[in-house]
Amino acid sequence: MRGIQNTISKIKMPCPKTIFVELTNICNFNCVFCPSHLMTRERGFMDFGLFRKVVSDAKDCGIERFNLWIMGEPFLHPNFIDFVRFAKENNIKLSLITNGSLLADVADEFFSLTFSEEDELLISCLTSDMYAFGLRKTKKIDYQSYEKGIYGFIERKLEVGSKIKLKIIYLINIISDIVDIPGLIINTEGVLKTLDTWRLFAEELQRRYNVYYDYQFPNKSEIKKSIRKKMSLTFEFIPGVYFDLKWLTNWGKVILPNGLKVIPAEYGYCAYPFEIIGVFWNGDVTFCCDDYNAELVIGNIKQRSLLEIYNGEEIRRIQSEINKGILSKKRCQICQGIIVNKDGRILRKYYKKYFLERIYRHFKIHGFRKTIRKIIGEIKGQYLRI
Repeated sequence: MRGIQNTISKIKMPCPKTIFVELTNICNFNCVFCPSHLMTRERGFMDFGLFRKVVSDAKDCGIERFNLWIMGEPFLHPNFIDFVRFAKENNIKLSLITNGSLLADVADEFFSLTFSEEDELLISCLTSDMYAFGLRKTKKIDYQSYEKGIYGFIERKLEVGSKIKLKIIYLINIISDIVDIPGLIINTEGVLKTLDTWRLFAEELQRRYNVYYDYQFPNKSEIKKSIRKKMSLTFEFIPGVYFDLKWLTNWGKVILPNGLKVIPAEYGYCAYPFEIIGVFWNGDVTFCCDDYNAELVIGNIKQRSLLEIYNGEEIRRIQSEINKGILSKKRCQICQGIIVNKDGRILRKYYKKYFLERIYRHFKIHGFRKTIRKIIGEIKGQYLRI
């Protein structure tokens, strides 16, 4: 048996096809629904030499797509355009993200780069009006300038004919009765109000350029169905520009209102150690894209290659434990833990509302076997631990 285990341990595990790369963990916003204010690790910028190594190692591993974010605002990096250009010169498929505040400043230089239809830029508008924009907690830009910059950026894309997809991201809080963040979209009416703004913008572009976009906005019943069934709501409304409604998350049970706490779980299952790899700005490597404070580091790319790290003893041990339903990392225990009120009572409304939805989404992404492990971990965590 030991011989078989030794043989298995020598087999090189292929890296995931997508890697998260944090260019910086510095941000010019301080959103209330983001754990940036809880982050205690050093803040800084990735240097270009380290990025070149990440690209080289990633290509050796067969990684095809770069998500250029973990924490921070990537467009703040003084060499952001150079990073993107280098990635495209190496035929890397890119997923970029931004809070949108700097788009007006970089539009011309950004669209001078050559993108493909497989590249995308996620513009995290997140909040739907001037009042809700206060949740972003920034003094760097007012709402009118922010909105104008995003509109101008989209218009510039159409003018130059860039192939990169733009996705306009908004948040909906469907657990507002449990986690109340005033200002976020919480229902169908809120979605419709936000869509009306973008419908008017699309119609204005059609009049200005004398073109016709044959795209249909979802109606009220379609939006209700999407919210009720927890389905994503994504649709194209301008050529190469998409509306994308995302569910509010708590970053692995980190962002919680006062009066709620988490009882860590000893048992559970997570697919991230098998499917995620990320590199922080300083070269540390993680297996979780929600690892905002770098608590799940398994190596540093300055010292070893990505392939060596992903096949190292630390990640192999974690994967083995996860396969047995064991959560040894404190961060994982909290993420898989149980939310309780100040009296220690389980929020059954929360689990009734979310258990089946999360299991269904897990099944769609990870398949039957991993979902069964997830269910067992959930049951152990909720009923055996407490």
